Amino acid sequence: MQRQDYPRPEFVRPRIMLLDGEWERTNKPISAEEAANAEFEYRFRAPFSPGSVPREEMAAAVWLRRRFVLQPFDASGTVILNFNGISGAYSVFLNGSLLFSSEGAHSNHIDVSSLALAGENVLTVCSSAKDFSKGLTGSVWLEFAAKSFYSFLRPAAVYSDRSIYLRGMISGETEGLKTVVEVAFDGKLLLSETYRAAPDFTLHVPVKRLPDMWSEGRGKIYDVRVTLKSSDGAVLDRVYTYTAFKESVLMDGGVYVNGRKVFFKALSDPLYYPASIDAPRSKTFAEGVAKAQAAGFNTVFFTEYPSPAELYVLDKFGMYAIIAMPDFDVAEQSYYGLIMRDFGHPCIAVWKPEFKEYDAKTVERVYNGIKGKDPFHCVMTGDSKELYLTDLYTFSAAAEDIPLYLSMRFNGGILSEKEEWKFNKTHPGLSGADRLRKLPAVLFCEPFDIPDEGDRSGERRFRESFAELERNSEGLSGYVLAPMYDSPSGKGILNFSRGFKALLFDAKAEKPAVR
Repeated sequence: MQRQDYPRPEFVRPRIMLLDGEWERTNKPISAEEAANAEFEYRFRAPFSPGSVPREEMAAAVWLRRRFVLQPFDASGTVILNFNGISGAYSVFLNGSLLFSSEGAHSNHIDVSSLALAGENVLTVCSSAKDFSKGLTGSVWLEFAAKSFYSFLRPAAVYSDRSIYLRGMISGETEGLKTVVEVAFDGKLLLSETYRAAPDFTLHVPVKRLPDMWSEGRGKIYDVRVTLKSSDGAVLDRVYTYTAFKESVLMDGGVYVNGRKVFFKALSDPLYYPASIDAPRSKTFAEGVAKAQAAGFNTVFFTEYPSPAELYVLDKFGMYAIIAMPDFDVAEQSYYGLIMRDFGHPCIAVWKPEFKEYDAKTVERVYNGIKGKDPFHCVMTGDSKELYLTDLYTFSAAAEDIPLYLSMRFNGGILSEKEEWKFNKTHPGLSGADRLRKLPAVLFCEPFDIPDEGDRSGERRFRESFAELERNSEGLSGYVLAPMYDSPSGKGILNFSRGFKALLFDAKAEKPAVR
């Protein structure tokens, strides 16, 4: 087929609008009604690092404001606000109406369709917490889905069938309408198929060739364009999405993708950056992922729930994502909707719920709930003291303690009587010690002293610590290291201030090296 210009999807369906970037801020004691039009004396770029607000701008109570414009088509459909939170307690308003009050940096996923207006809208946030001025730490974005025509669309690729399956819904009357599905790979149109439109549909779309598999370092994505046409051929709706061929299983004490065992080398991304980085988060994140991959890392651990924008970047780079869900509220079940929306991203590897109430019954219910929504990926619960039900064992250790810990836990699964007693006492609940010892493990590294540029002795110590870890890697499925970027709370590896000249990893040898 002739190569043609094919629209590349910017984000996975549904379409999103990022509200990161420049926000307004004031310390004035105003009401929610006044907040829409009052003068705000400060500006800041969000999200950004805690501790980056000048002391003279701090206050016990502050207001934040972000204006945005919606097109009539978007405002007429379903509009979902995702708000990942700030330090302390806060209340969020849209066009003067209270949406929710919450505390801490965890995802709020709320339908604001009834309040969203065609034209200018005003999102305001009031924080009464004294420590708010540490930062707006999470991303904020809107998602859109039309109330007419395609209201839902999710693709799934099945390698054994060499096919893409499209599950979707069309609102309104579909009699006489047709759905045209086009699939492209690497900018080249592979196929175009026409189907009879139906309100609730599952379409089988054969690729008719041996599919290219998505894998580590190979972001092999299949673009999908779906068009709804009338009987006379007029275009009524057109949406874009994408998928990838990837098979992930947990077996033999490891995680396997496309039949190859994966070792997760992860950097932590807290979804905020120092105020000194004067660039949009989307650009900064993409540059950071490129640098991380060049350094031999293959995974990003999100400490807060990411937007589809971040997931798309990892999909394209062939990087894995471990996603934490802070303050998982089982009653709200908001994360279940996010899981259903996002589990088709090829980068997704592990879900990590973190609970408000940490008891065995809650963890079991959440674990089973996530596996029921997404049986294809790992669920990682617990910490170093309590662990009830999980697919991946997690623990934390300082560099000098890693060899001892791995030897104790993985050297034939043999523990001394004292170690066995301690292990069972500190890991109660649904998973016994015998099962836990057989599980693949991820190490959450305690703070490491990331060497400054030119610190040869620091580089040597750092290199030796991870050389030891790599030699014992048979007992691990991966590790989570330092934050990606420098922040007031600690040093990152992929920082800007030191020009990315600290330790790098040799991806081929999988051993640390200094360049």
